[in-house]
Amino acid sequence: MLNESEIYIAPASFGQRRLWLNDCLDPGRPTYNVPVALQVSGRLRPELLRAALAALTGRHETLRTAFGVEDGEPVQLISAALEPVFAVVDLGGLPAGRREAEARRGLALEAERPFDLTRPPLLRTTLLTLGPDDHRLLLSLHHIVTDGWSLGILVRELLALYAAGAEGRPAGLPELPIQYADFAAWQRQHLQGETLAVKLHRWRRRLEGAPEVLELPADHPRPRGSAGQAGALVPFEIAGPALAALRDLARAGGATLFMAVLAGYQALLARWTGRHDLVVGVPVANRNRLETENVVGFFVNTLALRGDLGGDPAFRQILARVREVAVEAFAYEDLPLDLVVDELRPEQRLHLPSQFQVALGFQPPAVPEMAAAGLLLRPLTLHSQTAKFELSLQLSELPDRLTGFWELDAARFERATVQRLSGHLARLLAGVVADPDRPLSALELLAPAERHQLLVEHNDAATAYPREATLPGLFTAQAARTPDAPAVVSAAGVLTYRELARRAAGVARRLRALGVGPDDRVGVRLQRGAEMVVAFLGILQAGGAYVPLDPGYPEERLAFMAADAGLRTLLTAIEEIADEEADPPAPPPGLTADHLAYVIYTSGSTGRPKGVAVTHRAVVRLVRDTNYIDLTPGDRVAQASNASFDAATFEIWGALLNGACLVILDRETTLAPDLFARALAEQRITALFLTTALFNLLANADPACFRTLSHLLFGGEAVDPTRVAAVLAAGPPARLLHVYGPTESTTFATWQTLDAVPPDAWTLPIGRPLANTRALLLDAGFQPVTIGAHGEVFLGDDGLARAYFGSAELTAERFVPDPCGFGERLYRTGDLARQRADGAIEFLGRRDSQVKIRGFRIEPVEVEAVLGTHPSVAECIVVPRRGAEGVGLTLTAYLVRRPGSALTPRQMRGHLKARLPEYMIPSAFVELGALPRTPNGKVDRAALPAPGSRAEAVFVAPRTPVEEVLAGLWASWLGAERIGAHDNFFDLGGNSLTATSLTAQARAVFQVEIPVRGLFESPTLSGFAERIEELIATAAGLRLPPIVPVHDLREGDGEVPLSFAQQRLWLINEMSRGASPFYNVAGALDLTGELDAGALAAALSEIVRRHEALRTSFRPGAGGPPVQIVHPPRLLPLPIVDLGGLPPERREAEGLARLRAEARLPFGLTAAPLLRARLVRLDGECHLLSFVLHHIVSDGWSLDVLLRELAQLYTAFAERAPSPLSELPVQYADFALWQRRWLAGDGLAPQLARISHHRCGKGLAPVV
Repeated sequence: MLNESEIYIAPASFGQRRLWLNDCLDPGRPTYNVPVALQVSGRLRPELLRAALAALTGRHETLRTAFGVEDGEPVQLISAALEPVFAVVDLGGLPAGRREAEARRGLALEAERPFDLTRPPLLRTTLLTLGPDDHRLLLSLHHIVTDGWSLGILVRELLALYAAGAEGRPAGLPELPIQYADFAAWQRQHLQGETLAVKLHRWRRRLEGAPEVLELPADHPRPRGSAGQAGALVPFEIAGPALAALRDLARAGGATLFMAVLAGYQALLARWTGRHDLVVGVPVANRNRLETENVVGFFVNTLALRGDLGGDPAFRQILARVREVAVEAFAYEDLPLDLVVDELRPEQRLHLPSQFQVALGFQPPAVPEMAAAGLLLRPLTLHSQTAKFELSLQLSELPDRLTGFWELDAARFERATVQRLSGHLARLLAGVVADPDRPLSALELLAPAERHQLLVEHNDAATAYPREATLPGLFTAQAARTPDAPAVVSAAGVLTYRELARRAAGVARRLRALGVGPDDRVGVRLQRGAEMVVAFLGILQAGGAYVPLDPGYPEERLAFMAADAGLRTLLTAIEEIADEEADPPAPPPGLTADHLAYVIYTSGSTGRPKGVAVTHRAVVRLVRDTNYIDLTPGDRVAQASNASFDAATFEIWGALLNGACLVILDRETTLAPDLFARALAEQRITALFLTTALFNLLANADPACFRTLSHLLFGGEAVDPTRVAAVLAAGPPARLLHVYGPTESTTFATWQTLDAVPPDAWTLPIGRPLANTRALLLDAGFQPVTIGAHGEVFLGDDGLARAYFGSAELTAERFVPDPCGFGERLYRTGDLARQRADGAIEFLGRRDSQVKIRGFRIEPVEVEAVLGTHPSVAECIVVPRRGAEGVGLTLTAYLVRRPGSALTPRQMRGHLKARLPEYMIPSAFVELGALPRTPNGKVDRAALPAPGSRAEAVFVAPRTPVEEVLAGLWASWLGAERIGAHDNFFDLGGNSLTATSLTAQARAVFQVEIPVRGLFESPTLSGFAERIEELIATAAGLRLPPIVPVHDLREGDGEVPLSFAQQRLWLINEMSRGASPFYNVAGALDLTGELDAGALAAALSEIVRRHEALRTSFRPGAGGPPVQIVHPPRLLPLPIVDLGGLPPERREAEGLARLRAEARLPFGLTAAPLLRARLVRLDGECHLLSFVLHHIVSDGWSLDVLLRELAQLYTAFAERAPSPLSELPVQYADFALWQRRWLAGDGLAPQLARISHHRCGKGLAPVV
């Protein structure tokens, strides 16, 4: 304990403040322990060592320092005198063979023992004696009072003091000109005003806009939580000729060895990550003033050095850029990192260091070998158990070698991975020494064995299959084997293989007569059904290639596709020609597996769709003798996909070329989860492919609906692991496959069986290549990327399409020669992925802007191109956004209208619907005054507001007492006029310092222990208030049971007890002896724009369906307390009052008067619903919407929920899309019963005791 009369208080330095904050965020961890271990040979006298430690403690104030808080700021508490902590452990009694191991174990344990920053000293010394002349000495300090430079001072002075004591003489150490507290005070005084502004300006100029996250080739996803995870070390060394050559190369470039290593490190990171703009943390001693040289303290600073590796530079260029940045940075090295971070204020993330995830330390050995007084001290390496960064390289330069280690975050990296990556750096440096003018993209990183593993072993998927066969040939053979087996089932009935072959033959003969032959394209404009399959097969039997033309597409798009494909023949009805009696025609002469089977159009970046021309061989490779699925004549394969989507290729030909039955499901069935689930069971489906979006929708509605399937395949968008886990838990299909592949690789290219979902999974792999397929991950220089690194997916072998029809330039751009020399061509997908150590590939996203919406690939620029043709649009941009739960990606269009023109979402939708298919229409349209732009003139996508969350969005006032108190605290600290429930502390200008200060004040106000990290993890006012309310409840001894749905309450008459709040309102209503509007809760909206009244009414009715409280009435119980009755869902009336006949100047006043009158009408609690809505029409684009509820079924929070859901549902229903909202886990009736049961048990007494406690004046401090 500290005696206040024996301590004095000094300000903490900026660096100390940062470490103090880190300790507050993650207390009780050894992350910032700084141990130094020494092997001591010679006759050591422990009593002299203790005396030397005492003298050392007296000499350096930091060794007598603890930390406290004053006015929310950390301060140093420096004791006038303090005994050192010194422990002696004698291991001499152990067997000689065990002593060394036990000493190592003891050193490691003591080095990892955390410090309490409030309890000095922050230095612990342990002496382990193995024998009379053999000792191990450990000095363990907290980084807040020391640094690497200080360790050398400590050991050197400790040995000098020991030697002086042993020899009975003064140590002769020079008097220290300053103490660390003097430096801290000077730093605070120096770094302010113009001096601080100049330095901050320099760093802001260098670091503004720098990427905050560098995605390293790690083994595991980044965990939540602050830096300082479990760590491990991997040694690294360069010596001999390699080191001499690197020194020569640095010298030739006017640089230091450090700069050369940093240039190599940045080059390595660029190759690993594909990022050419990156930041590396570099620790510097920061002792550029003479008086600091012999002071023990935390002087070290970390510089954020930004690397520019753009333009594929050679190493000489990289070195020159590094030299320029480093020289400037070192001139400003005294500006503490936390001031730089607070100035830039990147997004607050607890799971990342503030500005970088990688570091490079380049320092001389902290403690060299020393000798005195008959003792020889040699430094020992302690294996670190914590890591401050995700990956750092710590090096020391010696005359004959550059030696050190990688420090890795074990939560992200396996040690073997970093050993492999370490080899990459060694090879890269050897390469740049050999040829410093070689471009970055051409530098060799991979060992031959790793290259072989990536290119060959992970692509060993060759199998025997009918490679030279054609689709009609294989079908004819199948029909001969199973002529009477069902081939196609549809709403029109059943076609056997014999009947399908006959009808297709009729189509083929007529097409042959029209001159259709190999590679001739024939359009098919038919609805999904058996006739479409007949048409496809007939075209193939004629030798042609089919081109699906969806009748639902706009005429303009269909006309373009027909012209682009060069169609001379179009099938729009085939009944007559298919019914002609005809034997299958002979195969057309010259038809081979290399001829076209079909052309499918996908979205194109030029604003026009592009036709993907696929051969027979590519389709056969997909469905015959493959490694991912084994379809048999006993299978029933669903066709749930549009024929214009390439998944239909798998469905149709997977069934018909394997003797299975194709079951065609209509579009309405596939969009309704209940109908779809019923169809799967009734049609006895065994194999099914779904887009990821549809899989998510069905899994959310009924995760058990797939249990009867033998094969369920899904893919096309980023996977949601929680949906997969739900299906696996509910009773999965026999095989659940995650598949991946663009149209250009014929539907599927990779596959992965899913039988478990790891608890922390953020994605699930797309697996390994299909049979006779190659999947490579290459970087921008077409080099294979290492395991774990991000690379673009390149696909090859028999699944590749022939070309983009009629577009030789685009074909050459995307179908490229195999740079690895293993095949003829590769298709560059534009998809980014990483490969795991087991060879499985994980999809990460798109390299360009292309996205998949509901399984369809879309180029947003194509939508932009069409939007830009509207006369009211001055400029626009279309971006993908993650929708509500279960919805997946949607498109949002941002528009700037031309002066003097009108622009409404309905106009835009109509314009697009005439030219684009439905799946390419944005879900939301946001009008802006101007598109936000970056300094270089590009559109700043990150600054685009989310739909419905514009700056002028509705302000939500604090809604609870804790929120109100917190809002006052936030306003005082942040200087804000008002604080809303959804405001973010850091968005309002908060930083790490104000966060800690505010948290300290909140602790005092609410009298609960609030961790500092709470505000970082829950930065919104409502989120932080919720955490405090939980802490208050816990402090009061409340253990709240979960609220669970009680389904039997909804059976029969649906009677449910009232909550206590409802019972109070019921009694007030009964005592008033008649209905009163006093407890009406009213709201109104001013709606501007074209209104879909039907969609609005449907949205309101859906809200009533979702929320039982809105269809509840109340009546007296049978001889007991009142009950609430939950009624079945029904449509909510929406009366419309049209005031268009009034003069324009009177309409709004009249409309508002009517709404006020509506709000004053009382409710009768015995009649449901206790919600009324009314729409007042002022003119075609101006409406007023009112809604009135009784307080017994709603409150202020409920209005927020109602408005939010109304906006989401109206948007969806206006687009004729399903509800984006997931079902509610519990209803208000469940809460009422939970409350009754809990407070009837042990829950009431603690609540009453707490209220009594506060009434006695011992509770929360009042806040004015």
